[in-house]
Amino acid sequence: MRNRQKRFFINPKYIFIVFIILCCVLMIASARYSDNFMSARDAVGNVFSPMQAGLNSIGRTAKKCASMFKSKASLIKENEKLKDEVSDLNGKNRSLQQSLDDMNEIKKLYDLGMTYSDYPTVGAKIISKTPSNWYSSFTINKGTNDGLEVNMNVIADGGLVGIIVEAGHNYSVVRAIIDDESNVTGTFNGSTDSIDCNVSGDLTLIETGLLNVNGIPGEADITDRDLVVTSYNSPKFLPGIPIGYISDIEMDPNNLTKSGKLTPIVDFSKINSVLVITHLSEQLY
Repeated sequence: MRNRQKRFFINPKYIFIVFIILCCVLMIASARYSDNFMSARDAVGNVFSPMQAGLNSIGRTAKKCASMFKSKASLIKENEKLKDEVSDLNGKNRSLQQSLDDMNEIKKLYDLGMTYSDYPTVGAKIISKTPSNWYSSFTINKGTNDGLEVNMNVIADGGLVGIIVEAGHNYSVVRAIIDDESNVTGTFNGSTDSIDCNVSGDLTLIETGLLNVNGIPGEADITDRDLVVTSYNSPKFLPGIPIGYISDIEMDPNNLTKSGKLTPIVDFSKINSVLVITHLSEQLY
């Protein structure tokens, strides 16, 4: 067997002592021979100064980046908080707007009720309608439990809306005057003579919001923008309720009657609440 080569080993304690002694010698020499060491210090400084400047620049950049990241995180957090606050305010604003709209609807119904104070009335909200932009047929949230019956007249915005055609315990279905199955006997408001006509809905006109007016006596002295109201001769509608204004008056081919178009007082694309007159036309006679 070959003898293993002995490893050379120095105790770290001795290395440490030598290092201390060397440092002390250098310190003493530097103090006594400062002029001689000046060039060495300059050389070391020339080497290490750029390195120190670079390290300082890196440190400043790192600090600036850390500050930017911290600022960005803070801004993101603050932005999320502001978004939550805006969302909350928007919700409250919508709630307040809804309350204001409801109050306006109640006021409109109240004012309308005062106009028809000779009749008992019940306010109701529209809860569903036909699948179109126009309320040709719709359901309200009041029914027989509230005293409503079939053939009761429905009004809104100062004009005739329609008539109840079905009444449940807590709902009613209203056929609007713009529906193609609707027919109302009207008369011209302010006319010295009783001039009756027939106001009817028409599917070809429903998107325009207009109604047909026909059966006007040929000799009747009427003009565009004359107001048409429900007639005393109407079998289902109470008299004197405004329906709308006539236009486009023409003589019929038979030269005995005239026809025209009628613009309803009620905007059937926007109604949300109605007033039901809980008094039937037949009860007047």
